[in-house]
Amino acid sequence: MAIRCISTARERLATIVLEAGWGVSTPVLGWGNFQPDLAQITRVCSYDRAGLGWSEPQPGPGDADHTAANLNVLLTQAGITGPIVLLSHSWGGIYVRDYLMHYPANVQGIILMDSSTPDQTKRIAAVVGPQDDSHLALLIRIDRLIYSAGIPRLMGACKPTAGWEPRAGRALGEDGCKMHFDALLNEYKNFDTSSAETLHSGPFGALPLLIISHDPAAGAAPTCRPRRASSSLSKPRCRKSRSSSPPWPENYCQRQRARGAYRPQSSGPE
Repeated sequence: MAIRCISTARERLATIVLEAGWGVSTPVLGWGNFQPDLAQITRVCSYDRAGLGWSEPQPGPGDADHTAANLNVLLTQAGITGPIVLLSHSWGGIYVRDYLMHYPANVQGIILMDSSTPDQTKRIAAVVGPQDDSHLALLIRIDRLIYSAGIPRLMGACKPTAGWEPRAGRALGEDGCKMHFDALLNEYKNFDTSSAETLHSGPFGALPLLIISHDPAAGAAPTCRPRRASSSLSKPRCRKSRSSSPPWPENYCQRQRARGAYRPQSSGPE
């Protein structure tokens, strides 16, 4: 499996491991404009989950238990034994919770950016009614046929991505035409299993936890502060800010948008 670790910091604190949300074809590239900035503080590692990007498929389903086990093997092989801070976006929060359940001694802290929660499907259904997303698997299969036929390339969708270093921009452009549908579908089909596997995760005691999210009801970007972990990670402890920062999906709690903000290629499950 593929992992990329960089650091330009004078001193190395805990290694930060980035866990992307669902729908990002190559997470190592998806974090590429964010990781170097964070690496000015300490060593930061991004990786491609099984079957995504440069990582080969791994045995077993794409559920949270297997994802956490694969990550632990990868970190061990890369000589990253801890302490680590897990930083996740969206559905990556489920994988972070699972890793913490199985390997608590390796983790010094977690950061959840607009994170999914294990019970979110039931909670959303209680508000807006049951959601039928069975069509998504069909759309993924249709997209596979479209991409296999080279239609996005013919339409010019593989051009270098603007705003990036030239080499990275070219890689991102090419990655947009080489979606890893089998791995994405494998993860999608195991969403419910992953939720069940992490439903009873926590409480995590005094482990440092930072939740970064935007409350649509607040009407302004939040200013977040760390809090102690608890059995429920679904309620961010934020206070309303006068900031004019952009709302979700930018998901940053500074008064100004962070330079090189992570830009997920797909919003994935909320």
